[in-house]
Amino acid sequence: MIRIVIDKDQKEKIEKIYRRWFNKHLDSFKEVVDKDEKLKNIIFGENEYNEKDLLYFLLMDTESLKIVKEKCDVNNTIFLKEETIGYLTKRYENFRSSQAAKIVEELKILSCPYCNQIGMITYQKDGKRKFTGELDHYYSKSKYPELMICLYNLIPACRVCNGLKKEKNEKIINPYDISYKSNITFKTTFDDECKLDYLFGKSDHFKIEIDKNKLSDEDFNEIDLFHLEKRYEQSKNYAQEIILKSMAYDPIYNEKISKMFNENPEEKLNQYLYGYRDDHLKRSFSKFNQDIINEFKGRKE
Repeated sequence: MIRIVIDKDQKEKIEKIYRRWFNKHLDSFKEVVDKDEKLKNIIFGENEYNEKDLLYFLLMDTESLKIVKEKCDVNNTIFLKEETIGYLTKRYENFRSSQAAKIVEELKILSCPYCNQIGMITYQKDGKRKFTGELDHYYSKSKYPELMICLYNLIPACRVCNGLKKEKNEKIINPYDISYKSNITFKTTFDDECKLDYLFGKSDHFKIEIDKNKLSDEDFNEIDLFHLEKRYEQSKNYAQEIILKSMAYDPIYNEKISKMFNENPEEKLNQYLYGYRDDHLKRSFSKFNQDIINEFKGRKE
């Protein structure tokens, strides 16, 4: 639902973290590749083993990941050796425990990109960085073990969403793919008999829904896979607070508060009053809050 947008500086930092970690395992990885023809072919094709192609493979962008995934599909009758899968699993587990928190911290991800409901934090314990979320394999590690430790196949996610995604094989967008923009938008619907109380944030006789007008197949798959509409139905208290504030704050008050902000005063004011950020990954429910205030801001005008 929320794309993970990485600037040039962040990309350099997280890939440096990854390379520093992987360099410790170069020798053992080469031994594994030399013994497994399928993995060798997937990574190097007809070329000989070389570190440049290996790092390119491990740090592939989302489009290249898709191409390699399709190559794996073509060769799905040829399996990696059990020893290879065991080795990659150990490398992944080591990366998850020792490096994931560092990556997430550099990306400043504080909320799950799949649901934007559940927060994820990093913290220090026993001299190591820890991470309260999980890493989802966008392409399943059970079906595509070849991609198990590719950096941009590992999506920081909450445990709820990671668990739900493991249950199904729905086609959704990789959050690292910034070429795609989610069209998922939340809105409220109400019972006409309760309209006045609803508009003043005094009634909970309304529903939280997702606008279905402009959704792609991938959007519908995300909604279904992560139960987004059902999960956000339970967020009426967030919507009520926004509705109440949208009616309570008059233009004079808004003008006084907006003077606190030097740049983009209206945008900053809305973030301050209604609890959302342009970078939704830095705050849980931020996307939902923004959608609801946009709905009621329009009604007031």
